[in-house]
This record gives sequence, C-alpha cells and structure tokens, in this order.
Amino acid sequence: MTDSTSTSKATKATAAAAASTVAVPAIATGAPTEQIPAVGPALALGEAPTVVTLSHHIRIDGRDFLPGAKAAVSAAYARQLRANGYAART
Repeated sequence: MTDSTSTSKATKATAAAAASTVAVPAIATGAPTEQIPAVGPALALGEAPTVVTLSHHIRIDGRDFLPGAKAAVSAAYARQLRANGYAART
C-alpha cells in the first residue's frame, strides 16, 4: 500500500529529472540532437552549462553515470570534476 505523499514525491522527482536536460546539437552530421542531463549545483544566472565526458563511474544528484557518459554541469563543478579525475581534460 502506498500513500499519496510518496507518490507525489516520486512524480515531482520524475518531472524534475525530465526537465533537467540540455539539448546538444550534433556537429555537422545531420544526426538528431543528443539529450544530455543537467546535474550538479545550480548554474549561475546567465551561465551556460559545460558538457563534460566522465572518466569514471560517479553518482550525481541520484543519477548513476558510467565512464564515457556526458553530463551538463556548471563551469565551477566541471573544474572540480576535472581536478578530482572524474572528467576528461579535453
């Protein structure tokens, strides 16, 4: 038996996860755009997200990312991930 509180929390979490993606256009290939999740600390006002390729398995905001996965994060969080070896330095 589930209560309405846990159901509404799950619905809100699913809606928030769906809303936190960034469309990244394919580079001159004509392929459809790739949806990359936006995770980590909130972006500063007017700041564009930085897309990083992760080098190791990491869990951010309750989402598991395998090596080679991409994530859109703030510039400061991207620097932190690179400094700790979780993101490729490209």
